[in-house]
Amino acid sequence: MKKVVWTNLTQEEISLLIYKKYNINVSRTVIRQLLDRHGYKRRKPQKNLPLKTVEDRDAQFKNINKF
Repeated sequence: MKKVVWTNLTQEEISLLIYKKYNINVSRTVIRQLLDRHGYKRRKPQKNLPLKTVEDRDAQFKNINKF
């Protein structure tokens, strides 16, 4: 079983970095294939649910909106 390695870079950003460093154009398709082959996955932002509910959660925002 391969170990998953995470990256925050998009395929386009990786392609641009390769071009800047090595002066080689690499398509996003090739980047995707290489990432898959070597076990890299794109880290996606996750929605976090609030840990608790507070009774007057919106009170501060209503107060701000008064001004």
